[in-house]
Amino acid sequence: REFTAAVLQDYGYRVLQAGTAADALEVWKWHSARIELLLTDMVLDERVTGLDLAKKLRAEKPGLGVICTSGHGREIMERSAALPGGCHFLPKPCRPQALARAVRTTLDTPLP
Repeated sequence: REFTAAVLQDYGYRVLQAGTAADALEVWKWHSARIELLLTDMVLDERVTGLDLAKKLRAEKPGLGVICTSGHGREIMERSAALPGGCHFLPKPCRPQALARAVRTTLDTPLP
């Protein structure tokens, strides 16, 4: 998470971090008006997935860009096929340029 934040900050993005789904909801509570994109791991904890978090936040802000990422391999990739419309999947590890490109593409692509 720290590396990802540093990369995105180097590309000029403002980054808010959360270590858990509960922390992410707390950050959202205070900063949702300024948040344009959620970059989340597919696997968060035993009760909440990145998809769950994305769906909850999108229910409140339908135009929110979403990138789900994971290093867990094939099973997660298969689940990513069920990503809600406008959500993107980025496998880990990835190069900084690929991360920045995915963020820019997600922010620049209007949701249907």
